[in-house]
Amino acid sequence: MVQINFAGKEIMTKVVYYGPALCGKTTNLQKLHQITDPQGETKLFSINTDKDRTLFFDLLPLNIGKVHGYNIKLQVFTVPGQVHYGSTRRAVLSGADAVVFVADSQHSMMDANIESLRDLGVNLQLNGLDIESLPLVLQYNKRDLAAVSPLGELEKQLNDTGHQSFEAVALNGKGVLETFVAVVKEMMTQIVEKYRLNRGNKKVDITGQLVQALEAFRETSVEDTNPVDMRKLLLTFEQPSERIVPEWGASEEDSANDTLPGAMSNNELIERAVAANMELANIYVQLDESKKQVETKVKQLKSVTRIGEAITSILELEKLLSTVGRLLGEHAGDSICISLVEGRPLDLKPRINYKITKDPIFQLRAEKGKTLAHLLAHQRRPVIVSSASNENWYHLINSKFPCIQGLLSVPLMSHRRLLGLINIMTTDTQRRFDEEDIQFYGATAKFLSTAIENARLYGMVSVLNRNLEVKVEEIRHLNESTRQSVKLKTIELTQANQALTKANAMLQKRNESKKLLFKRVFDLVPAVIVLTHDFLEKGNQDRVEKAVYQYVLVCLNSFLQLQANQSQLSPKLLNIAKTMIQVIRLHKSLLRDQKIRVMTKLEKTLPFQTDPIAMRMVFSLNLLFGMAFSQRKEIRVWGENSKKAIAVCIRNRYEKSKAAAIQTAFDRKYDKLNPTLPSLVFEISKAILTMAGGSFELKSHTIEKSRSSDYLITRFVFSKGASV
Repeated sequence: MVQINFAGKEIMTKVVYYGPALCGKTTNLQKLHQITDPQGETKLFSINTDKDRTLFFDLLPLNIGKVHGYNIKLQVFTVPGQVHYGSTRRAVLSGADAVVFVADSQHSMMDANIESLRDLGVNLQLNGLDIESLPLVLQYNKRDLAAVSPLGELEKQLNDTGHQSFEAVALNGKGVLETFVAVVKEMMTQIVEKYRLNRGNKKVDITGQLVQALEAFRETSVEDTNPVDMRKLLLTFEQPSERIVPEWGASEEDSANDTLPGAMSNNELIERAVAANMELANIYVQLDESKKQVETKVKQLKSVTRIGEAITSILELEKLLSTVGRLLGEHAGDSICISLVEGRPLDLKPRINYKITKDPIFQLRAEKGKTLAHLLAHQRRPVIVSSASNENWYHLINSKFPCIQGLLSVPLMSHRRLLGLINIMTTDTQRRFDEEDIQFYGATAKFLSTAIENARLYGMVSVLNRNLEVKVEEIRHLNESTRQSVKLKTIELTQANQALTKANAMLQKRNESKKLLFKRVFDLVPAVIVLTHDFLEKGNQDRVEKAVYQYVLVCLNSFLQLQANQSQLSPKLLNIAKTMIQVIRLHKSLLRDQKIRVMTKLEKTLPFQTDPIAMRMVFSLNLLFGMAFSQRKEIRVWGENSKKAIAVCIRNRYEKSKAAAIQTAFDRKYDKLNPTLPSLVFEISKAILTMAGGSFELKSHTIEKSRSSDYLITRFVFSKGASV
């Protein structure tokens, strides 16, 4: 009889395969076992005779999923078909929720089929069951043989009440699954209606669920390599010594007369033995289920341990997600997709995929244009999407991605704040997500949420540390640069100080030279006035010489004025070469009268910051002096331009008779009360040129001793970078 655990949401039912001997009942169970459990994880219990025929029963425990939220477990039994095992059949039928009657389609087995069907009705009545109300499905087996009864004949003889019936060839699996699905559907429909399990639930397609749960195994054929031999577990009962116990496999009727007065009959003994062995088989099934649950828990514990190690040891977010995704995928062979809420603005974005290139849930649009991933995330609780749960979403997924057979979506939460989403997808038709999966993945999601927060904090700290290291390095470079800069500046300042000291010394020396120069010029003033007066009193004055004396007076007067007030100097950027050309043109008439040719070789520009009036006076004075002392009536003028200075040079040839007068200018051994004209010209020129920022140089050399003349070179030098 059906057992319902309302607290544990579990329904235990019993289906019995009934029929004559050798009709294929055990073959049906073996084929069902191969179809529903290709890996051989569930055991098929059989108690066989020495001739490998069913003695007591065959038992196949099955779990076919959920109906209306209840986990459905089936115990599928067969009964021995031999006539002398009537008590066994009656005991196995006890508490049956549905029956499959397997008929042998051979002509010769028609009477045996009819007798077995009649026996079924009697045994059901003895167990308080009604063949008319009990879910019953007929299977006509062995349809592949030659001498079989027509289908119409079988229906007429065996199915006058119109129960569902199926043709079958149990050896190759034909009709086996269809028969089983039909009887389970009829049984579950009756149970749901009887116990009102559909209250508050919409109508469920039980057939669809069964087909989905079982159809995927249709093509699979894996034999159980480790069946349970119930003969090793068979219970026997001690009897009084005078009691004769029948051997297993002997006829129940043959042993009936062996019973002593007051002792149990053989039928009662067999019924008790069958009941005890059925209970033993149930205990074994429960132990096997407990073992599987323990193995599942151990597997989960191992996965949790590996995930825990990863969570506690990995602080880099990308590596953390990748490792946890891989471990979750390896746990049950599922596809894993992890997405996180991130970015600006915040949005749910895929991050890690395992066994799949991208998260398909993000490619599906559901309500109001939102992706299914966003809708699942906003549920903020684990959600199972399958054909039995959230069917609309399941059909949406299956319409575009038919390979996906189920989805478990688990949110990543931290302090009621959504961090992301874990989508666990399966392509295995046997895989069904349940409460255990929710508990396992839910606990993992909590750990992962904490680890994600830690990884993000670690990432922020790492970024801050890297920025701090960069800043420290920048400060170190800045300090080093500052130190080098201070060192260089110290060197520069030291050098500048040394240069200033040197320049100051040079200026002091130059000032001393200026003082001496200006003193000599001042000492010459009375002599110049007397000498000029005497010359002008002479008769027959030379025009050029007269001009020289006049320019001496003019230059001396200018020098005295500038010495009294140097602010009269008006320096500006002057082209020295052009100024010299202008002076030559100014005295062009004198040059023509004296028949003196001036040969020039000046650059276009010789720039210098100086006073133009002072320069014209000095150039004019020396040009006129050259005209007065020139012997060959030829004066050469040229310019010089080096890296350090520019210069204008005047060269003329003078008579050796005048060498003594010129030499006094070189030696500065003239009589200041009676100086020579060259001394006056050179001293005044040097004084004015010094005030104008330049320097004055004289060079003289003898051409040949036999010649009656020497060269005199006057150089006006201006250092680059200097000015007035």
